Amino acid sequence: MSVLAADAHVDAVRAWWRVRRPGAPLSKRLDTAYMVAITTGILGALLYGTASSALGSVLTPGTVREWGPAVALVGLVSVARWGTWQGPVVFAAPDVPFLLGAPLRRRALAARPLVRGLCAGAGVAAVVAGVALVGLAGEGRGVDAGRAVGLVAGVALLGVLGVSGAGRVQCSARWARAIGLALPASLALGAGLVAVADASASGRRVVLWSGPWGWALQPVSGTTAASLLALALLAGATALAVAAAARGFGHCPTERHAVRAEARSGALASAWGLDARTARLSLRRAAGPARRRPTRGLRAPRHPELAIPWRDATSALRARQRTLGSGALAAGAAAVAIAAADRPAAAAVAALGSYVAASTLLEPLRVEIDRPSASRVLLRRPFGRILLGHVAVPIAVMAAGAAVAAVGLTIAGALPARGGALALAAFAIVPTVVLCAALSSRRGGRVSVSVLAMGSTDPSGGGIVVAWLLAWPAAAVVLGAVPLVYVARGTSLSSALIFTFAVALAAPFALGVVLANSEA
Repeated sequence: MSVLAADAHVDAVRAWWRVRRPGAPLSKRLDTAYMVAITTGILGALLYGTASSALGSVLTPGTVREWGPAVALVGLVSVARWGTWQGPVVFAAPDVPFLLGAPLRRRALAARPLVRGLCAGAGVAAVVAGVALVGLAGEGRGVDAGRAVGLVAGVALLGVLGVSGAGRVQCSARWARAIGLALPASLALGAGLVAVADASASGRRVVLWSGPWGWALQPVSGTTAASLLALALLAGATALAVAAAARGFGHCPTERHAVRAEARSGALASAWGLDARTARLSLRRAAGPARRRPTRGLRAPRHPELAIPWRDATSALRARQRTLGSGALAAGAAAVAIAAADRPAAAAVAALGSYVAASTLLEPLRVEIDRPSASRVLLRRPFGRILLGHVAVPIAVMAAGAAVAAVGLTIAGALPARGGALALAAFAIVPTVVLCAALSSRRGGRVSVSVLAMGSTDPSGGGIVVAWLLAWPAAAVVLGAVPLVYVARGTSLSSALIFTFAVALAAPFALGVVLANSEA
């Protein structure tokens, strides 16, 4: 009876809210739906041909069997990691003390936001599956209707599973700590799945049955009976995850809802001001203080020039999840660069992954930029040279990741024809990618007033701002991918290596000079 009364109270609150704050009329909703449908249809028709030809050479049935489960695994864990900062159920900051402090069932309060989050996860995943189908059907291959429907259903269920995991992480500090370790582990496991799938046909079958990340891709990789069995297993696992997430919100502490509500309001305010750094810090506070175990510190260096690398190395030892996750991502990107550098798209993805890993490792540099006055007091040297000192540890970590990738591919027998030269090229581009990430981080996560002023008068509608935001990531992709592709596909290996090492020497020198001349 108490449960029914609590549900009735929740319904009464919702009825009162509909009276006080009525939603948009039906005519306006239909008009919005019409505009979205028209815009999607026009843009879809214009972009379909280009997307089909561009993705057709990258997304093939073979690449889906080899790379699909690994990508699905990392994506699934990444979506679940979203619950560390937000999650599918986040109330407005003013509603937290009133709704959660009232005698209302929390599970009933969280039901509708959870359903909306699950539907959003399924919808986004279905769109991703649709884009994949465009590539799979490209170059005249085509995809059977049954297999297409099965792939969309499988990936949509995988999206629901990821959102359910995010809900469980949102409500439990223990799950939040576990998912922090699971993300770097998923990167390492994903690289292992790619190696096993690339080894033999039996390895690909094992990978496809290894878990939900493989079950979702069975419709385009296995027989009809195997696809139906895999989708049934995935549906069962997803139903259990949804039930566990719904049950968890019935006991979710008020404090976890409060910090997420405050984090969202702060992040939205910063986003409207185009201040990505402050928005990121606001969301990070929702994760709570990290549990730090006693760590044996490194011996302080005698030479003052080593003070910054020493401090960064100490920070890397204390923030083990960040260091391990970035190192695993760097190793995975290097593995892709070495094994599939003959495909320009794969080389570009590998360079982008290396850029993301370097950017994550450069958190001490961003802290330096947040408080430049501390450097003026503690270190009597130009600010640009201080920033340049922060790239040493990320270069070392990423070089170690590239070494692990090269050794792993050698042991697995997955090195291509020019594997040794590609491994050297993967080592050589590390400083360039790290310096591109450092110059991007040098901006402090904020769009400058001068760029905004130029963007306001730009006839392209903000193209200058977009180009400013993408300048250093694009430079990292170009400078990181072009040498690898040249080594893999060039007619002369010696000339390709000469070009690669020329870029590896000239680009870091020029980028280092720019960073060293930065001012606080």
